[in-house]
Amino acid sequence: MPISTLIQRTLFIAVGAPLIVFSPSDVVQAAAIDFTAVDPKRDFTNELSWTLGFTFRTNQEITVTHLGFYDDRKDGLTEAHSVKLLDAADQVLGDEVDQILVEGTVRPTDPLISWFRYTQVTPTVLAAGRTFRIVAITGSERYTWNPVGFVVDPAITFLGDTFQPITSPLSQPELQPATPLAFTSGGVTGWFGPNFQFEVTPIPTPALLPGLIGMGMAVWRKRQQVGE
Repeated sequence: MPISTLIQRTLFIAVGAPLIVFSPSDVVQAAAIDFTAVDPKRDFTNELSWTLGFTFRTNQEITVTHLGFYDDRKDGLTEAHSVKLLDAADQVLGDEVDQILVEGTVRPTDPLISWFRYTQVTPTVLAAGRTFRIVAITGSERYTWNPVGFVVDPAITFLGDTFQPITSPLSQPELQPATPLAFTSGGVTGWFGPNFQFEVTPIPTPALLPGLIGMGMAVWRKRQQVGE
């Protein structure tokens, strides 16, 4: 058998069985946003409950696994917080409200990662190229804005802050998909408030090819030796 044909068959077998190539360890878990520090002048509460958060667009398909809430002193929250991820309105013809996709309650002693405590939720797939909102009910907890060293994972695009006055149904514990979060502060880098973690499965890259070609060469040499 010509060597080119043998290599082609080897590549076909390997590429045609991606589950053999990838393992669960290849799945990457990340936080949507993060920051390095908080300006004390922007770590605030007025003792009123708000629904605060941010809007983002997915650059690729992701799977949301955890919802989080900001812990300013990293020493435990003062109360539990309802966090909800919503599919932004008007993306589908006739869509006039934000639909809740997944929700969870972050409790005072939930695991702390960076500035946020997280609770695990039902894995929820967000399609690429769509706009979403994540919101949280603050209660009397402190929140922040324009944090220092703000970074966004490349799997999403941060679009801006979003908030709702206390008089809105979205500021109540029985939060329902009733009205879109239409308010934005303009120029404010989010209200935190909420965050989320997600998983992404890497796409196969040409980096696999040298190993596959080497495997094909080894098989070819073995057959040549047998033939002799």
